[in-house]
Amino acid sequence: MKIPILIITSLLLQQVLAQDDPCKFNCFHPTINDTNYKPIPSKYKHALNCSWQFAGLNINSNPNSKSQLKLSGYSLISYQFNHQSKAWKKQLELYDESGFLWITDSLFIPEKDLTRIKSAISRTSDKPIKLQITSSFQTQKLKGFTPITDSLGIKAPRQSSGFQSPGSFLLNGGLEFQPGKIGSIELSLASGKVMWMLNKQLYSFQNTTELYGISIDKQYKIEGGLNLQSKLEKAFSSRLRWEHTSTWFYPVSKGGDADIQIRNAVFWKPSTTFQACLRTTYSYNETRFPPGTWTGELSLGYVFVKNP
Repeated sequence: MKIPILIITSLLLQQVLAQDDPCKFNCFHPTINDTNYKPIPSKYKHALNCSWQFAGLNINSNPNSKSQLKLSGYSLISYQFNHQSKAWKKQLELYDESGFLWITDSLFIPEKDLTRIKSAISRTSDKPIKLQITSSFQTQKLKGFTPITDSLGIKAPRQSSGFQSPGSFLLNGGLEFQPGKIGSIELSLASGKVMWMLNKQLYSFQNTTELYGISIDKQYKIEGGLNLQSKLEKAFSSRLRWEHTSTWFYPVSKGGDADIQIRNAVFWKPSTTFQACLRTTYSYNETRFPPGTWTGELSLGYVFVKNP
């Protein structure tokens, strides 16, 4: 009796071991081809965007420098990380901009120096308008210079900014509007802004007692107001794309200053790695003279984009 039992057991074991997947034999869970199988969507998303540009045409609103040839090079690195659950959507953005400006037979100075860390949290919803809380910190990494002309007519650099001079922190609470897939508009009904100056030598370099709205006898300035931020983009084709970013801060507290930054760019990509860009920037700040300035540049360079 023992011999038939051993033979039957041996045959069953051979059938089990002959399967590519033992689970197919005993069917304890559905296979990948089962119609009941539903993959779990990823809750994490990230994107990396890097570009290195060389601008051969650079003009600005200063009438004394329009006739000069200016060359500039800069790099843009942007990383975005998103996490979405059933109740909350969390976003983190790291942005860095670095570059230089060379005025022929005159100056070679750093410019476009900005590092920003931005975070946002909002309720998970399919509605186009939802509540959102954002915070952002930004500073300049290196020494910043502005070109000046001395009594002999020679241009020379003069330091105007430095690391965390100025630095700023912005806390916003308001609404986020997403008009389809074109981008997002953030309207902060309650916004607080803190600016500080760590390097007090900048006041003597500029021969002034106030820089960026902060007096020489103070370390920081606190403002409250309304804040509007927009980030829009539109692809006209696989090679032509438009991008717009802006920040509007209107103070409601005493001693506050209006601050506006508007950027528009048109990108043309004849290949996956080569890019031409026409970029304009408008900046307005009540603490400087003239309060409104603009720049425009045509640049060529290399771009790298990594999306999962």
